Amino acid sequence: MADYTGRQFGHYRLLRLLGQGGFADVYLGEHIHLGSFAAIKILYARLVDEYRERFINEARTLAHLSHPHIIRLLDFGIEDEIPFLIMEYAPHGTLRQRHPPKTKLPLSTVVDYMNQIADGLQYAHEHKLIHRDLKPSNILIGPRNNLLLSDFGVALIAQAAYSQSVENSLVGTVAYVAPEQLKGKPQLASDQYSLGIIAYEWLCGTRPFQGTLLEMWAQHQSTVPAPLRQYVADLPPEAEQVVLTALAKDPGQRFASVREFAAALEAASGVEKVAVAPAQSMPLSEQAQIAQNDRIKLKAMHKEGHTPLPADITDPDAAEPHVTSNTTNEGPSIPQPGASIAPARRGRNKMIGVATIVAVVLLLLTSTLVYAIKGGGLMSSSTPPQQQASNENKIVGKEMPSPTPTHHAAPLPRRISAA
Repeated sequence: MADYTGRQFGHYRLLRLLGQGGFADVYLGEHIHLGSFAAIKILYARLVDEYRERFINEARTLAHLSHPHIIRLLDFGIEDEIPFLIMEYAPHGTLRQRHPPKTKLPLSTVVDYMNQIADGLQYAHEHKLIHRDLKPSNILIGPRNNLLLSDFGVALIAQAAYSQSVENSLVGTVAYVAPEQLKGKPQLASDQYSLGIIAYEWLCGTRPFQGTLLEMWAQHQSTVPAPLRQYVADLPPEAEQVVLTALAKDPGQRFASVREFAAALEAASGVEKVAVAPAQSMPLSEQAQIAQNDRIKLKAMHKEGHTPLPADITDPDAAEPHVTSNTTNEGPSIPQPGASIAPARRGRNKMIGVATIVAVVLLLLTSTLVYAIKGGGLMSSSTPPQQQASNENKIVGKEMPSPTPTHHAAPLPRRISAA
């Protein structure tokens, strides 16, 4: 294959080869004016006149994709009948480079990857676009370790641009291609099948189908994948079933969308256990209204001088145990948060009211006592001055002015009358 290092494509000069794929070589390019870097994908195809317009139309469609988990197409063009794509540069390589073949990944890592990839795929599917060539080497790692879908539609562009290498390139890709796509009838569910193959490979370290191109073609059509728990004994059975559902031969038997597939895998894995409410349970809007009413009551209590307990200051559910469930919509009903905490909150409110009344009474008694001591109103006239001073020092606890001594009048002499 030709080496294009040093050549200029569009406004970019090619610095070095980054990698080679089934449809194109990828170079690191530098903008001749701005000095910025980009990945320049040089397709193996050589355009003939009838495919030139088709290539331009497909590239324009990809250029309109804008999503945090899809690599951006910055520009495209044709140089000496060589089609090329200028794409955002991801400096940390691909997931295939990070996780070489036969690498087993923890279920939590696979769930995280599936969520990011499905997010980007769902966006494209909502715009009626199919990736068609989903595999670990087409998933790039962004500057913040976020995953970026690459080569979106490049397989279609390469087929739009006549190339004799398209058939040979399927050897490295057919391991991930859905049965209906191998028959020339790709659909949105085809990307879910490819994503299921990737999840299967990451969980057990091997792809479900092996062999030559013809052998893998036949396996995709009729062979049932080996159970994942045969390789990973501690894998939850629900997670295994989710992956095998995505690998159903009939597209109609797979999940309705890649988003549902990723959500089902997360729920089955128990990575983030979330209580699943049954269909007849309270709507989320009513639950939110209950929580809002509780917060309003707590704020009103605080303004009135009532100090709520620590569990009431934060989230209303903070003191309650978390309800976890790995079930689907079928199963026993789950208590609603508003109904479960209301009795406890009313009990605490009564306790708070009683404690407040007791505190106020004690405060009044204490104030009356101190005031009486200062005014001397509680001292008995029969108490000697020395004992009064001692009592004052014990009660007040600090130096206070001596009270005015009490003068006792001498008794008048009894008058004796003459007989």
